[in-house]
Amino acid sequence: AHVHIESSMLPPAEFGRLATSHGTVAVVADPHEIANVLGEEGVRYMLDEGERTPLKCFFGVPSCVPATVFETAGATLGVEEVERLLDDPRVLHLAEVMNWPGVLARDPELMAKIDAAKRRGKHVDGHAPGVRGDDAKRYAAAGIETDHESFSLEAGLDKIAAGMKVAIREGSAARNLEALRPLLDSHPSEVFLCTDDCHPDGLVAGHIDAVARRAIAAGHDPLAVLRAASLNPVRHYGLPVGLLRVGDPADFLEVADLRSLKVLRTVIDGEVVAEHGSARAAFQTAATPNRFDAAAPAPEAAESDADAPAAEASQASAEPAEAQADVDASPEASADAAEADVDASPVEASPAPEATGGARTNRGRAHGCAPGGVPAAAPVPRHVSRVARPRGWIGDERHDTGRRAMSVAAPRVPAAARAPAAIRCRRAGAGCWPGVSTPPPRRRRCRTTARPTAP
Repeated sequence: AHVHIESSMLPPAEFGRLATSHGTVAVVADPHEIANVLGEEGVRYMLDEGERTPLKCFFGVPSCVPATVFETAGATLGVEEVERLLDDPRVLHLAEVMNWPGVLARDPELMAKIDAAKRRGKHVDGHAPGVRGDDAKRYAAAGIETDHESFSLEAGLDKIAAGMKVAIREGSAARNLEALRPLLDSHPSEVFLCTDDCHPDGLVAGHIDAVARRAIAAGHDPLAVLRAASLNPVRHYGLPVGLLRVGDPADFLEVADLRSLKVLRTVIDGEVVAEHGSARAAFQTAATPNRFDAAAPAPEAAESDADAPAAEASQASAEPAEAQADVDASPEASADAAEADVDASPVEASPAPEATGGARTNRGRAHGCAPGGVPAAAPVPRHVSRVARPRGWIGDERHDTGRRAMSVAAPRVPAAARAPAAIRCRRAGAGCWPGVSTPPPRRRRCRTTARPTAP
């Protein structure tokens, strides 16, 4: 009764192959995730792709893109875009209105979207976690008909009392079946079953059949469970899905028994689309629309960022023989000497990564690289991998040892106090930074330490 197909990481045709193998004949889907990235184009992509599967996909128009005014999304669906999509006959409803504070405050733009759906005779789904009592009544009075965000039995009863249908969710991201399953007995005509988000591993294991199987195993009447899984959503949304009546499309599934619900065959529009856990539909490739706004760093910016470290590398090459002798004589001593070299030779702080693309310095003979993948002018002592970066850069940087990844976190400091951090490694070749060619790592132990220098 409510699912985001994008959460399966699959296009609709492949989602349909897995879902039909578990006995699903139709889904009410909300393409909110792809709309957040591609806007109206993404919704139309899902509508077109949904026609390539025997699974009956009924899509809604995402009502809140972005979800809140504080979110940075790739697109915006305003009233004009929502109305244009609602005019598409393939669109069933206005999808979950997750901005419930906006509904309670009667936000003009949000109410205009709800009114647009009502004027066209289309349903409106809700999303109201924690909305109880009088607020639940005001939320439903705005035209909201369903909700799948009840985490307790009391919350579910509040929503039903307010006039909404409650979708009992049991999916990959949230599981509320245990709390809400008493509604299957007390309000059998007011509830649906849904997954909301269904990740690929979960979809391989089961779909609505798995949720129904758990409810039956908990002691609920199989017919009440099947009613919530099929009859109730078909009637509420007015879906063109067969209900085993004369003249209806032949949409049904055959199971071994009403306890195990082992699916033997799935039939849609009179055709067997899946049998004994395998879909008959062939694999289909799909277009993969996307919007990449990232840009590669300008070469001149990377070169300017690398000027100071490159000069240091040239200075270090003046004593390669002495450094090599120290390394060959004692690896431990060479590590200590390298640390002393780091202390004695400060690295000029480079601009922030967002300004330069994050060009960094690697000092290691096995790397043979300067920033940006440019070959080093001369060999430098091995066992030393040194990275210059602003100390104020927040986040973890990965230093790949070939055996495991170790993190070096930079503390938050004011921009004026930024200073480089030195990273000492006992051997070269332990890993390169983005944009620098990397030789295959050797499987040896590596010790990485971060020592911020004084501002």
